[in-house]
Amino acid sequence: MLQVNGFCGHKDINFEYLKNVVFSFLMSTDSESLHLVKALAVLLEFTPAEEKLLKDTLEYKMSWWPSTKKPSKKLRK
Repeated sequence: MLQVNGFCGHKDINFEYLKNVVFSFLMSTDSESLHLVKALAVLLEFTPAEEKLLKDTLEYKMSWWPSTKKPSKKLRK
């Protein structure tokens, strides 16, 4: 069971795997990081909006000439 500062979550998490995915994400090139978005979304229980925002932001940062406006840093509720 996941337990952080006394809070018990509802899902078992392999912290070694989580650590490796986060570390790989931080150390990867932009294109490699896109492949890790889904793993992060599953491990950290992102909402579909959070996953899309992360993916859109990475794609924006990878483009040389962004054809669209910069993704919002705020999630729409």
